[in-house]
Amino acid sequence: MSHRPAGAAETAPSNGPPPTGPTPQAWEEIKRFLDFDDEDVERLRVAFERYSPYIDDIVERFYDHLIAMEATRSVLSRADVDRRLKDLQRGYLRSLGGGDYGEGYLRDRLRIGATHERIGLAPRWYLGAYWLYLREIVPRLLPCASAEEQATVLSMHKVLLLDMILVTEAYVGRTLALVGDQKARLEELVSERTRQLSKWERLAAVGSMAAKVAHEIRNPLSSISLNTELLNDELVGYRGVDTTEAVDLLRAIAGEIDRLSRIVEEYLQFARMPRLDLEQVNLKDLAEQVLKFLSAEFERYGVESEIDTLDHGPIVYLDRNQFRQVLLNLLRNSQEAMPEGGKVTIRLREEADGTIEVVVVDTGVGLEPAQTQQVFDPFFSTKDTGTGLGLAFVQQVVLEHGGEVSCTGQPGRGAAFRIVLPERLRVRSRDLPGGAAAGGGGPPKRSS
Repeated sequence: MSHRPAGAAETAPSNGPPPTGPTPQAWEEIKRFLDFDDEDVERLRVAFERYSPYIDDIVERFYDHLIAMEATRSVLSRADVDRRLKDLQRGYLRSLGGGDYGEGYLRDRLRIGATHERIGLAPRWYLGAYWLYLREIVPRLLPCASAEEQATVLSMHKVLLLDMILVTEAYVGRTLALVGDQKARLEELVSERTRQLSKWERLAAVGSMAAKVAHEIRNPLSSISLNTELLNDELVGYRGVDTTEAVDLLRAIAGEIDRLSRIVEEYLQFARMPRLDLEQVNLKDLAEQVLKFLSAEFERYGVESEIDTLDHGPIVYLDRNQFRQVLLNLLRNSQEAMPEGGKVTIRLREEADGTIEVVVVDTGVGLEPAQTQQVFDPFFSTKDTGTGLGLAFVQQVVLEHGGEVSCTGQPGRGAAFRIVLPERLRVRSRDLPGGAAAGGGGPPKRSS
């Protein structure tokens, strides 16, 4: 089956992905099912010779009908598209009697089906178009209906039916492929969510236990701290006695008590996070307040700081206290990564897609690639004295706000912590004092 009459169209190469549909083996089975054989090929060759002089007229009448239908008119409304499709249609009509119904024919018809699916042409319209072909071609084949001519009509029916099968299967195959992709993605998402849920359930149990332990420690720790201060006052009041060593010892004890108190507070803070209380917050102002609070600490360790943003800074709906703690944790983490001093930068941006970006960048010791994936895990720490809860708290607060947080870094080249807050937290001009009239604004509802 390799005869091709003069003028039969060659199949244009495809630049896109291969269309879905029957395999070459399945295509051969379909032809055998319809008894499509060499006699059909010969009859179609004869049919082509009869209708080929009328191809231009057939195409024009075919497109007149499509233009008259509102559902198909939009696809053919542009003149350049109209000319190109008419040329393709002429090639298609020539190929019906082209004599080659093998793999090349299969690929060409599957591409036609894939194109229909891509441009959103419903099956009812392109399947109905085959009736238009028959309406235009059959009268030109049967001026006098002999038995052989009737067989020729059946052959034409067969080839058109083959085309209908192919384009429909291409459409359905593409849909099934998309469904399969979505199914795989959903399964992966469910698996990931299940792992996360299991992880957080375990952490919740550990956190609950840690909160109880921390609560039991906090009260006696406060008493110890108070009594240490009283004892220090007593020692300072002594006259004629060298209390220098005792005072230094008490100062060291007080320092350890403060360290333990911070650890206890971190555990309690992580285990008992309050509900969000959203309000309008200028991120630049908040960052300046936190840097001012840390200024003495930064000066002691030789850490410089700056804020990189527009003059006014992004204004967003946030839980002010919780996000202040987020910035504190990130900045202290940067300071601890720069024992010999360095620089930390807070970069604030309003992105084109409406999201708000908060990035804390330092010039510290950096992180190994594997550590950038672990730093937000509760109880993971790169420091001997760390609790591993500071960055876990950061992630928890950001997630509660509907945002995302990530970390990048390289050993010896610093680290960057990037927070992306969703567009819904962005304060619109109408929500600001003096903005548009009432009717809009207010903190966004938290999505479930």
